[in-house]
Amino acid sequence: MNKYQGSSILENLKKHQFLIHQLVKVNLLSDVKLSLLGWTWYIVLPILSVIIWIFMKGGGVIEPGVMSIPYPVFVFISTTLWGLFFEVYLKISRIFIANAGVILAHKVPFEVFFTIGLLVKLLRFIIPLVISIIVMLVYQVFPDPLAIFFPIFVLPLVGAGFCLGLITGLIRALAKDIAQMIDEVIKLLIFVTPVLYSMDVQSGILATIVTYNPLSYLIEAPRQLIFHGVVPNWEIYLGLSVGLLVLSTLILQIFLKLAPRIPERIIQI
Repeated sequence: MNKYQGSSILENLKKHQFLIHQLVKVNLLSDVKLSLLGWTWYIVLPILSVIIWIFMKGGGVIEPGVMSIPYPVFVFISTTLWGLFFEVYLKISRIFIANAGVILAHKVPFEVFFTIGLLVKLLRFIIPLVISIIVMLVYQVFPDPLAIFFPIFVLPLVGAGFCLGLITGLIRALAKDIAQMIDEVIKLLIFVTPVLYSMDVQSGILATIVTYNPLSYLIEAPRQLIFHGVVPNWEIYLGLSVGLLVLSTLILQIFLKLAPRIPERIIQI
């Protein structure tokens, strides 16, 4: 009997919980072991990226629109949320390629690597989030009391990265060039998502794209919650959240059924 049919996801995760714990630590430390700055890099990188956007706004390259909070605070929170989405997408989409040999040699279920990838990205998300809150306090922008629910409202955004990552991961196992093109498209989505500007952008075609872009609502909800304690367009946000939950479950089940064939395909390539 196929192991994916004979045991549940939770049973597999429980069986491999020690491996998950160890590999999460290894992944967290891998990027800093050979780094001159070490853990400081996780602080410097988000600050540098935000400074670039602030300079571009000052030079008139970006018109963020009317907003009730200082732009540095806005862009810190926004890019932190975008970074979580994109990093989850990138990690999940490369799990097949990165772990094919281990899966074939040691028969480790794919859901173990999905869990490790998500845990690593969520833990790394804490550092830029803390920096963002410090920046808010420096500018005397205080989080709304309802911001305690912020982690819950971030989950659908994680789900979006997870779904896209799963789909692209399968494509990457079959056609790397197509997957690389998708990676570039995902990167460019930041310019048609209200990350660097407000949701109320007035430009004609851009306003239309932003309105029909699901990521707009998945980023706007937690952002407005932390600033103002409200969830704008909550009906759309709720519909997207439920849809992503169902879609993630379906796609994951399909992938786990296909999973035994994927590593062999990758190794052959």
